[in-house]
Amino acid sequence: MRLRKARFVMFLGTMLALVAGGYVTFERMKEGQSPGTSAATCAAESKVHRAAFLVDLTKPLDGAHVRLPADLLYNAAIDLQPGTELAVYALVSRPEAPRILIGQVCKTVDLAPLRLAQSKAKHRGAGDCDVPAGVPARLRANAREFCRQIDMLAHRVEAIVLDDFRGGRHSPLVEALEMTARDFGDVPGRLYVFSDLHQHAAWFSHFERPLHEWEYEQMAAAWAVQPFGRPLRGFPPGTTVRIHYLPRMGTTEQEDRRTAHKRFWEGYFRDAEVVFDDQPAVTEFVPMPLREEEVPTAAQLAGYELERLREVAERLDRDRKKLEDIRHAITAEREQLDAKRRELAEQERRLQHAGSLTVDAAVAREQQITGVAVRAGGGLLDEDGSRERAGAAAVREAGSSAGDGVGGS
Repeated sequence: MRLRKARFVMFLGTMLALVAGGYVTFERMKEGQSPGTSAATCAAESKVHRAAFLVDLTKPLDGAHVRLPADLLYNAAIDLQPGTELAVYALVSRPEAPRILIGQVCKTVDLAPLRLAQSKAKHRGAGDCDVPAGVPARLRANAREFCRQIDMLAHRVEAIVLDDFRGGRHSPLVEALEMTARDFGDVPGRLYVFSDLHQHAAWFSHFERPLHEWEYEQMAAAWAVQPFGRPLRGFPPGTTVRIHYLPRMGTTEQEDRRTAHKRFWEGYFRDAEVVFDDQPAVTEFVPMPLREEEVPTAAQLAGYELERLREVAERLDRDRKKLEDIRHAITAEREQLDAKRRELAEQERRLQHAGSLTVDAAVAREQQITGVAVRAGGGLLDEDGSRERAGAAAVREAGSSAGDGVGGS
């Protein structure tokens, strides 16, 4: 009776939240804002880091576990660094759409002074994310908004988990992780997973395969030959992965099976830094059997094709950006070469001008020296010629005097 009452209260709270959300959306539309615009998402210029929290809702939980996801979500949100956008997803039993977005929250400032009203190990109620008096006044508004959003997100998660388990035929965990990895792209982030990590699909199932076939390589090979036909992407190096691991009775409660299971997922998260946070074991679960020859539905094929086209578009966009960077680099190098060429030409012109001046000066100096020598030589010649002419005149004068003397006698 108490459980039904609690479920009714949570259901009523969820409906009120949805009504409030619809009203806020309506008000934003009246103000000319996009219905999808939310303070919960970081602005493009402020978003530096990406984080995701994935809650597995495809298999049942025990009563002792239903509050765990909300508690762990609090821990993750409080510990995130500023400038991080946290998206919370639920894993659902639809291979063509394996996850649904529960909500988002943006941590824009350092909220290290934040404290929780209760211990992290205890269940939290409304308003448990408390803003202490020690938070500076300029940050209190952001701190209160962060607390409000994380409280709302945690209550949503708790309401969904408290709902009657309906499950489904599939548990497409790998498909959901691959979609999340594509969201991360080449930029490392933080990933939190709350799950028993049992993949259950027609192409690979931990429930239906024997232990010796729990090998990552076998799963990767099975994935590669599916209709969507693409290799596993995985997460970029530097990504931090924290798995809140739920051992499942009947499959992974034994130590050897749990070790093999973790080794399987360590192979998938091979490039990331993965940490397993073991939780108490959950109840045994026998899923609906899947046929290996199961043919994908039209919706599944359409979903796979859309994902493939999305990957192609992302790859083309990355290649385009690389080519653009190369073009800019070539242009910059060409400009540098042109500037160097102009600099060398200017240096050569200056050297030629300086050389021309030096030659002209040398010629003028030589001409000056030659002119002085010529003028000096001419003076000497004139002096010698005068002496010779004077001698000749004296001889003529002497001869004339002698002639006069003879005639007189």
